[in-house]
Amino acid sequence: FEPLSEARRGNSGIVAPLLRSVVEMGRNIKNEETCRLAGELARLTNTTKTGAVHQALRERLERETKRRGVEARLYAMRRNAERCAALVGPGVSSGQHGDMLYDERGLPK
Repeated sequence: FEPLSEARRGNSGIVAPLLRSVVEMGRNIKNEETCRLAGELARLTNTTKTGAVHQALRERLERETKRRGVEARLYAMRRNAERCAALVGPGVSSGQHGDMLYDERGLPK
């Protein structure tokens, strides 16, 4: 294990950065309530704190991604509705749109 001893002495240009990246991967939770919540969730789900935090973050990210997708679609729908309303013109109620779109037999014009 010569490369490891070189890394400890600071002589290795390859192993030392790898060791640093492994050490930097782990982070401590510095907020007491967050740590407590992670522990409680870990106990309830029979997993580790890391596993509980990992799963919670995945689930939240998935919810946020879906929510933002829904918001974007709703925004697009509102913009389309506004453009359509501008084409119809003022004074036309939603009940009158049928007369503009369909003939007396109920078929599209």
